[in-house]
Amino acid sequence: MSWKTDLGKERRDIEKVKPWLMAKLRLDELLDASDADQREKDIDLYGLIGERRIPIEVKIRYKHYPDLLIETVSNIATRTRGWIHRSRAELLVYVFLKKKSITEGYIYNLKELRDWWMKVGVYDNYPRKYGKTDNLYETENRAVPLNRIPLDTLIYSPKYNLIDDYLRNIDALTVF
Repeated sequence: MSWKTDLGKERRDIEKVKPWLMAKLRLDELLDASDADQREKDIDLYGLIGERRIPIEVKIRYKHYPDLLIETVSNIATRTRGWIHRSRAELLVYVFLKKKSITEGYIYNLKELRDWWMKVGVYDNYPRKYGKTDNLYETENRAVPLNRIPLDTLIYSPKYNLIDDYLRNIDALTVF
């Protein structure tokens, strides 16, 4: 969940992200994840390329910041781990949305991002930011400058594009 963003608004605005994502990844189809997958696996969408189903987590921010907001705790009261620990998605799509269009977007290999976070990032003293999820409970996040995130976690950014490499390797990946 994006910092200080209403869950309902983010769920609604995923529709604005879908055309961008379909075009970037050259998907055959893009499906909404079930409520259970959203809740239990932190998966928002499934992208389909042939027989391959790609689980995707989408994060939307409504103001441009020079950082990636990594959710470390999704509910402070219950100490529920955040999406960086729990998400079963393969890809993290992180976009800045203004009105109806994406001003900037990133696609990360979530496993690589998580591995980096657990080895290095978690030990760096990135600023904490707190927010409300669906105005019900408080989340804890770390604001990691975009330029501090290793390139080997990145599949796409406005200045870096490895989508063709990712798509070439799609057949070698496990079908869910």
